[in-house]
Amino acid sequence: MKSANSVTNCTGFNNVSGMDQMNKSLLASLHFLGISHHDQRMEVRSRYAVNDSQIAELHRRLREIPGLRGCVIITTFNRIEFVLDGGSAGDALKVLSEFYQVDQNTLDGHFHYMDGWQVIRHM
Repeated sequence: MKSANSVTNCTGFNNVSGMDQMNKSLLASLHFLGISHHDQRMEVRSRYAVNDSQIAELHRRLREIPGLRGCVIITTFNRIEFVLDGGSAGDALKVLSEFYQVDQNTLDGHFHYMDGWQVIRHM
């Protein structure tokens, strides 16, 4: 069994010896979109703050993305993050754009993205 450190030291899922094709495709389906105090000023982050009822609605909308098997929304005072299993980051960006009523180019400039092992390392 690999330790947590061996996972965090991976630079890509192709570097993991013995990983079969199924595990590679599972990793390829992981997507992350997020904004935090590391990326943006408070004024920008506050535009994307959500309360409990908004989280439920946002989760419902994200779950409608074709091919999405699961989604987690993490929100604190200094970040909001979306972790998706399946679907596409582009479809998620469209949903977020509609939810926040912000054009996709603006949203794209505010959020950062990760896929595969990068998502696992981040989490």
